[in-house]
Amino acid sequence: MESGELEIEVWKNSYDLIDRTIIRTGQITKVPPGEYHRFVNNSGQKCVVYEIYWTELEEDDIQREDVGGIALN
Repeated sequence: MESGELEIEVWKNSYDLIDRTIIRTGQITKVPPGEYHRFVNNSGQKCVVYEIYWTELEEDDIQREDVGGIALN
């Protein structure tokens, strides 16, 4: 994470639980392949984060359940 604070929610495959991890500037975390995850910014501040994934993927390997963005309310 380059700057800010971000929560990462991960739907675990090995048990029925959503794992929540908060990362801050300079920290990293890994999400195993095949586990749904999303980023949540609850800090009220802007953050800069990079999502890096394995680049040798099959064409349909990444499946999105929803798309994030700036809330319009």
